[in-house]
Amino acid sequence: MNKETEINQITEEIDYLYGTIKQCQGAVWDCPNVKHVIIEDNTWYPQKNGYKKATSFCSKCGRCGQARNPDKIDIPLNLINIERCSVEALKLKAKKRKEKVSKEIEKHQATRQALYDQIQTEENKKWWKHYNEYLQSDAWKQKRSLIIKRDKVCQACLKAPIEQVHHKTYDHVFDEPLFDLVGVCKACHDNITEQDRASKNAN
Repeated sequence: MNKETEINQITEEIDYLYGTIKQCQGAVWDCPNVKHVIIEDNTWYPQKNGYKKATSFCSKCGRCGQARNPDKIDIPLNLINIERCSVEALKLKAKKRKEKVSKEIEKHQATRQALYDQIQTEENKKWWKHYNEYLQSDAWKQKRSLIIKRDKVCQACLKAPIEQVHHKTYDHVFDEPLFDLVGVCKACHDNITEQDRASKNAN
């Protein structure tokens, strides 16, 4: 199995695990994961709102829904009637499950990141191998000769003779126009390279 396929499989597993702990959207009554209902006395305006109230509870996200009058709604027959005192235990169970799944997600994310890093390292090695081969090619030697002839002295300090040819940008590397290249001395080239690396690391 190649790394890209493994990354895709890990990503699918992460998405699935997120789905198992994702908080339900909207009213809990509409949640397909609701398996419990609490039927209890209604102490808030019972003459107006009914003497009993029904509250849905989702054991997946650990939320209670809005209380409703059981005489005015069709409560699904498959819902398990539980006591209010049982809710806290179910909430704790849901919380522990979320914590366990979250740790599993973190492990998968770390594995995926390690694979991404491996791929990036391999791609960097291939790029530098190609680049070093390019610097030995006749096409590069011809470009280098033209830059030295054009610039005559280091274009960074305008004092020292040209020793190296610097890429101002790597946007067109391997097929760069000559305005992307500039002749510099070794000291200036080393300084420019150090500044570029510091800037990249800062970002």
